[in-house]
Amino acid sequence: MAIVSFVGFLLFFLAVGMWSASRAKGTMEDYLLAGRSIPPLLTSLSAAATNNSGFMFIGMIGAVYAGGLKWMWLQWGFIFGDYLASLRIYRRVREVSERRRVFSYAALLSHWHGEERREIRILASLLTVVFLGVYAAAQFKAGGKALEVLFGWHESAGAVLGACIISLYCWAGGLRASIWTDTAQSVIMIGSMGFLLFSAIDHMGGAAAFLSMLYEVSPDYMEILPYDTGIGLGVFLSPLLFVAGFAFGGLGVSGQPHIMARFMSMRSAAEMPRIRLYYYSWNILFAAFAIACGLAARVLLPESDSFDPELALPNLSIALLPEIFAGLMLAGLFAATMSTADSQLLSCSAAISRDLLPSGRRLDIRRDRISILFMAAAALWIALAARDNVFTIVLLSWAGLASAFTPVLLVYVFGGRPPRFIVLLMMLTGLAAMLAWRELGLQDAIYEAMPGILAALLLYGAWLLLTAPKILLRRKGDPA
Repeated sequence: MAIVSFVGFLLFFLAVGMWSASRAKGTMEDYLLAGRSIPPLLTSLSAAATNNSGFMFIGMIGAVYAGGLKWMWLQWGFIFGDYLASLRIYRRVREVSERRRVFSYAALLSHWHGEERREIRILASLLTVVFLGVYAAAQFKAGGKALEVLFGWHESAGAVLGACIISLYCWAGGLRASIWTDTAQSVIMIGSMGFLLFSAIDHMGGAAAFLSMLYEVSPDYMEILPYDTGIGLGVFLSPLLFVAGFAFGGLGVSGQPHIMARFMSMRSAAEMPRIRLYYYSWNILFAAFAIACGLAARVLLPESDSFDPELALPNLSIALLPEIFAGLMLAGLFAATMSTADSQLLSCSAAISRDLLPSGRRLDIRRDRISILFMAAAALWIALAARDNVFTIVLLSWAGLASAFTPVLLVYVFGGRPPRFIVLLMMLTGLAAMLAWRELGLQDAIYEAMPGILAALLLYGAWLLLTAPKILLRRKGDPA
């Protein structure tokens, strides 16, 4: 029965994608940005589903299972930083993308002030293809892990299945198909996670018994904050920076091309308050469910040397749920992987076909479709070859994009007009700082997006200090 319900939900997602594809208008703007016509509810649910990938079902729950309650700050910090970004950045992204008539994130960064900055566009599109390609591979890997546990299939089977389904409806309908399927998938994601949580609590005898069992896991398992992160900054500063690092990761949502495409496609920038209400309501509820499921898995599935924490959720589903509902849980996990991977493939497609390849006299959507197939094949190959876990791949990819793009977007939104060589240096500096932080092994103390973003902003600040005297002298010399 599990495989029957799982296949049923997959066919439903595919049907939704193909139905929405039938409403496509065949234009480049419609294929890449759904004609900038998406209403608030669809925009918010699609952005939420895209943001909360298979990482939540596999990586996040595995982190809570292994590390305890303190890893809840990964989500609460992200949501807080994301909220701060939404207050100013997302609306401006929508307004500027329409004013400049751009259809990709790289084009947005390179045309923000009107003129073409080709070097910025090329670098941004290359980084998009590399990091989002790896990110999409993590989604395929997450789906493969779930099928391996629930059905005994080889991990590669789930990765191939997800890649084929996503390629089919993205080929047909572009972003419009992606957004409609994301919306359907968001309902399945939150419903399946909530159902598993309440089943687990009921199995343990209620919330009070659940809480009591959690405190019996280990002396520090229910610590709210990590008081010793290994960087020797004390019991106050260390946990503060631990949480701040994830808040910077949330601010880095503005550096994720696949999520910003949702805000570029919304019907009107004036609808941002409604979108914010729907988006964060869903995010907060889903994060609470996921964190609690990770804690429940630790109680019901004792830790052992042979147990992979990233398989906690599918194993918990098998242990608690009837087969038909285990299929629902798997469908929720697969929905999470597809809702993110399809968006990433579309963003990579736009980067390749619109930003990297030479412009022809007539640009139709055939190049975008071919680019999607190419990126799907590349991401699938990475998923099958990668040895790192989903948690590591996702956080590294996210930090790379956040460190390269978020500082530039922040400067633009707050009125800065840096020359192109400073923009390029900001991208490279942020990326280099992020990678250096990880190479030093400090990512568990402070998420590497924070030093990456700060390093790029410090570079911009240094440039301002060096050029401010010249600007003031030039203004004094102007005629009255």
